[in-house]
Parts: sequence; C-alpha cells; structure tokens
Amino acid sequence: MQAARTEQLLYPLEVGDAAIDFTLDSVEGPEFSLSDNFGHRPTVLVFGSYT
Repeated sequence: MQAARTEQLLYPLEVGDAAIDFTLDSVEGPEFSLSDNFGHRPTVLVFGSYT
C-alpha cells in the first residue's frame, strides 16, 4: 500500500467551498479519485473502523 499524500491548506475551508481533489486506495481494487467521480455519482466519505 502506498503512503497517503497530504497537502496542507493555506487557508481554512468554509461551508460551500469546493472539495480539493484526492486519491485513495480502494478495498474493492482500483484507486478512487474525487475528480474521476465528481458529478457522475454521489460520493460519501466515511471515516471509521469496521473491524
């Protein structure tokens, strides 16, 4: 698994701001990029443990 790339924001986000693009490893196989899916289907981020 690759190490996650992080970018620091130079300014705080506010309600209504566009999300920054990101790429994550997927448990189902291919990587997931927000830019590849934005506008095509709903995207929900869930942070937690399912162990």
